[in-house]
Amino acid sequence: MTRTQTSIDGTWQRPPPLLFRHLGPTALLPVLAIGLYGIAWIALHASAGRGATHTAFQVIALSESIVALLARRKKPLWALYGILVMYILVDLQAITVVPLLFALFTVAQVAKPARAAVAAVVTTSLVIAIPYALGNPVTMSNDALRLVLPPVAVLAGLWSTRKRPPIGP
Repeated sequence: MTRTQTSIDGTWQRPPPLLFRHLGPTALLPVLAIGLYGIAWIALHASAGRGATHTAFQVIALSESIVALLARRKKPLWALYGILVMYILVDLQAITVVPLLFALFTVAQVAKPARAAVAAVVTTSLVIAIPYALGNPVTMSNDALRLVLPPVAVLAGLWSTRKRPPIGP
């Protein structure tokens, strides 16, 4: 067990795990908001009896998305692909689309532009194709949102990392 001295008064504290060492308030708040949204959605749509199994799968999908988002700075593409797999397997667009877009936003922030473009094309293709493949009802407005939101997430990620001129004199 490794311990390091972390404060002025000489108290000893165990360092956080390497994978989550980078997590601060700015990294945790969006994940917390997405988690609260998912919990609220599950609570509002929960059912008893045989539907409880469906609720368990919803909780598993949300948990996997949250863990993937916590690891998104260290392994952005793996986090995105993990959420994409859940999006395909579980067919819960209400719970998985927001984490998927946030992971895509992070890929655009930290990955090379070519990788971000490939991730955007793959994500957009799957987000559009999966409802058709699973036989879900599809409307033109939903298709328009599915077509627009992944590229918007990538553009927002690229825009957030651009060089800005200094403010002030």
